[in-house]
Amino acid sequence: MLCIMKSIIIATDFSKAAYAAACYAAHLSASLLVDTLIIYHSYDNELYVTTDIPIPNRQQLQTQREKSLIALEELRVALKKIAPKSISIKSEANDQTLVSGIETMIAENQTELIVIGTTGKSNLEQVLMGSNALTVAKEISTPVLLVPATHTFSPPKQAVLACDLKHTEDTLPLEHIRHFVSTLSLKLHILNIQPTESEPIADTIPEQYKLHELLDDLNPTYNYIDHEDTASAIIHFANEHDIDLVISVRKSYGFFRDLFHKSITKKLAFKTTIPLLLLGKK
Repeated sequence: MLCIMKSIIIATDFSKAAYAAACYAAHLSASLLVDTLIIYHSYDNELYVTTDIPIPNRQQLQTQREKSLIALEELRVALKKIAPKSISIKSEANDQTLVSGIETMIAENQTELIVIGTTGKSNLEQVLMGSNALTVAKEISTPVLLVPATHTFSPPKQAVLACDLKHTEDTLPLEHIRHFVSTLSLKLHILNIQPTESEPIADTIPEQYKLHELLDDLNPTYNYIDHEDTASAIIHFANEHDIDLVISVRKSYGFFRDLFHKSITKKLAFKTTIPLLLLGKK
């Protein structure tokens, strides 16, 4: 039986990239059986952009909050045209840091997914929705969906789960994997990448058996390949198999940082516009 998801938080800085991610979340909400969408904006950084000593006064806070609430209402109205009518859409803004604010929202709303764009406004890209998108993905244990700025929504059909065959039973978040794969009716591909010419690891075969034992009921395909660059290998695989969603367990910050920001040779012409779903370890 498919479970209703209590709420999804959509983090926004009102950029085009954030708007694209919000629209993606609104479209996806129909398939995920979501009860509530929460649009969240942190105006913490905006208070300090032109201030040497960041001590905002009450008037600054009130002005920024009012501006944020107006922009949030405009976005809420736009998303109501996309999401099913049965889904409630609300908004919130505060002067907490992005991570702290999202953590507050999670605690108050039983949130089960965070959606965030991977780039933001040109002036604040590194401060707000660039580096902070990855910080959210790194520090928050709730599943985080990173949506590239250039991605346009189509219902996801094929997903690849990238896994490293290390402590599989103890770290693989089976409940989350099953939920997203089943609810979205995804064709699942399991992908393990080993460094080229690396020494065989004694636990590899037992871990492969365990992986099959845990996931065979989802009828996935299993793919074991050698490649020096994990991020490049995943993008290549996604391109070759028309993947709509990359799923990974957050064991390595460097992996998902590279997946979005590492330069991939133009000769290969890999598409890099695939959303990335990051799950916390079990």
